[in-house]
Amino acid sequence: MKVVKVFPSPHVEMRVSVSGQMEADLKDCYKRACAGEAGECEGCSWFGLQICETGLCEFRELTDKVLRMDGKEV
Repeated sequence: MKVVKVFPSPHVEMRVSVSGQMEADLKDCYKRACAGEAGECEGCSWFGLQICETGLCEFRELTDKVLRMDGKEV
């Protein structure tokens, strides 16, 4: 489990614990999206993780950090 820190607005820090499965699912989703293929969200480990009806996988700062993680806290 890795911890990713993001700062969605001034004076707000969000820490998200990301498992290996979550990292793999996100990388797979982005590969499919870049190829123009539709994804199946309901089977994804990110499914249902939301803040104010926005999926965590839609937070650009978070996904950028997860996609380039190399085994350490980001």
